[in-house]
Amino acid sequence: MVDLSIYMGTRIEVGEGISGNVDIEVRNYGCNKPIIITDKNLVKLGLVEKICKNLYQNNIKYSIFDNISENPHDVDIEKGADFFKKEAGDIIIAIGGGSPIDAAKGISILVTQPGRIMDFEIKKVMSFNENKELIKDNVIPIIAIPTTAGSGSETSPYAVITDSSRNYKMAICSPFLYPKVALVDPLLMVSLPKNITAEGGMDALSHAVEAFISKPANPFSDAFALESIKLINNNLITAVNSGDDISIRKNMAIASIIGGIAATLSDCVAGHCMAESLGSVYNISHGLACGNVLPLILEYNFPVIKNKLLEISKVFNVYDNSLKDIDYYAKKTIDHIYNLISESGLRKLNETINEKPDFELLSQKSLENVSVPSNPKEIGRADFYTLFEKLFNN
Repeated sequence: MVDLSIYMGTRIEVGEGISGNVDIEVRNYGCNKPIIITDKNLVKLGLVEKICKNLYQNNIKYSIFDNISENPHDVDIEKGADFFKKEAGDIIIAIGGGSPIDAAKGISILVTQPGRIMDFEIKKVMSFNENKELIKDNVIPIIAIPTTAGSGSETSPYAVITDSSRNYKMAICSPFLYPKVALVDPLLMVSLPKNITAEGGMDALSHAVEAFISKPANPFSDAFALESIKLINNNLITAVNSGDDISIRKNMAIASIIGGIAATLSDCVAGHCMAESLGSVYNISHGLACGNVLPLILEYNFPVIKNKLLEISKVFNVYDNSLKDIDYYAKKTIDHIYNLISESGLRKLNETINEKPDFELLSQKSLENVSVPSNPKEIGRADFYTLFEKLFNN
């Protein structure tokens, strides 16, 4: 096992109505002018107003910046930082899925440190000590309130931002980017549409599975990954079909958090490299891309991850000890993931992307991704090309 650098920097509060404590959290950090980072859809749905009502009732003045796109770009971050400065904010409340929360992290950097967001891109997965040299510890504190169960960004030091000049998703990471607190309120998730629930679930599952098979996997990440996989397996389809079940929503929210923690303590693999390329080129949902790619990347890595897939088969309850053949159960694990994708109603990419995909471009962007070295089996540009061909021919 490799040497480890373990750090988890977010306090997590989970409970029905816990988002109503946002005023207390603002004052806990000695602040009185929060800037809310979110997207226009959440404002339209009334979720942001529901949370802001608490601030208003407790005499906390706030401002809202809602110009965050589904896959946040550098320009979103720059405009958000300018807005924060103009409004003289002192803390960020990030409301939404991974996009607003990632954007909040980028904004917190630009408000306090010189340069453009591209200057903070990491080129490799780094440890705590290496990461704290790139970004200083004076970033704006963040209160994260997730409204989806998928990204796990509410407890992660990572942000993924698209560089518009390269049309490329950059990885930004620092221990100082952990949100100070995550208020995880399942009541905010009961109205999620089926497709958003499915895509979020697949995002969380890909974090957990990829973290488990990744080269940097370790006992800490494995423990979180397997529990996340179990929770998703037991709750995802019910969450899609019975979205008003609070206990199921809570389980999915927890699965998302611990799946994200697993990925932070380990790393993702080539599946995320492909998914992030798809998101940057075609602006599709990250969870949609992750779910479609996941079984293909498991098939690619199959020769070197069979024992890991055997362990997942036990969590999936497809292992019955009737055979001693590892290959059999490893393949059943991948089949089970295909079944989860089908039962969740996850859309296929060739039904979503209405133009002929550029396999060369996608393969090159995937190869440049920071997580390529973490893939358990060596992978090159030609391998990515073949995988993208399979992906769009399924």
